[in-house]
Amino acid sequence: MKKHFELWGAIYALMALALLFNGVHAYYEVETAESEAQDHGIPYDSTEAWNEWIRSTAENMQSELWQIGLFQGVMLLAMKHCWFKKDAEDMERLEAKVDAIAERL
Repeated sequence: MKKHFELWGAIYALMALALLFNGVHAYYEVETAESEAQDHGIPYDSTEAWNEWIRSTAENMQSELWQIGLFQGVMLLAMKHCWFKKDAEDMERLEAKVDAIAERL
């Protein structure tokens, strides 16, 4: 399990940050809708706030989050496993040797 988080920890961190900022965005979207309703003297309608949040989140995901997920997540992992495969194999071989030496000591 530890190795899994060592390999995929960056992806989990990006997902956690995306969820965190999405929650903050939702909070401020509702707050803005409440303020605008109060300024115009109309009753607050949470449906409008959530519709605006969904729309703006979809726009953001379309541009920035897809770029992060696609390029940094998929492409960098592909580079690691395809283009730098020999380097990864050498590193694993060295780690195995260091582990064997550590066990002897």
